Amino acid sequence: MSMSHVIFSTLDHHGLREEPRVTLQVMKDWKIRISLTRNNIWFNEPTQFAFVNESDSFETLRRYLWHLWEETMPEAIPESLRSK
Repeated sequence: MSMSHVIFSTLDHHGLREEPRVTLQVMKDWKIRISLTRNNIWFNEPTQFAFVNESDSFETLRRYLWHLWEETMPEAIPESLRSK
């Protein structure tokens, strides 16, 4: 249960409030849901999400992480990370 939600954030403090985050969630039926939201998805539906299979999961996670970076970081995504 402890690994059913993996939360990615660009913030440097613990205890997320209503702040942007990407969550990788393994559902009970082993589906993978990747979410981009400001809400705690234990209690609220995410703003944006996608159910993915293994072959789509990395590309979807990367796209959501890029969006998180662009929303929360003042500098652009480094070119070395864009090309991977």
